[in-house]
Amino acid sequence: ILERASARETAARVAVGVVAKQLIRQALGIEIVSHVIELGPVAAKSGLIPTPDDFDRIDADPLRCLDPEASARMVAEVDAAKKDADTLGGIVEVLAYSIPPGLGSHVQWDRKLDARLAAALM
Repeated sequence: ILERASARETAARVAVGVVAKQLIRQALGIEIVSHVIELGPVAAKSGLIPTPDDFDRIDADPLRCLDPEASARMVAEVDAAKKDADTLGGIVEVLAYSIPPGLGSHVQWDRKLDARLAAALM
């Protein structure tokens, strides 16, 4: 098997992420918004910062990009890469709103919120 993660494993991770997102919204009032800001050579307009009110608009986009013009160009890049049997890299931005003060630790590097988030993503 050449692939690292199967679609079944990816589906399970997505499902757990949805449950975790709902849990932190209910328990702590934290809202998480993510969107694609760059895919291959195409970048969304700089300065577009989504809020929780933009969630439905982002979710309706096939690539979860807030900028509709960039999204159309990204789709063209995906189609071209698929035709060439190639892949594309990209950048996803994740924003958290209403994080309570003091979440995480300021004393130990491995307990800081940014370190824990980076460890989870990397």
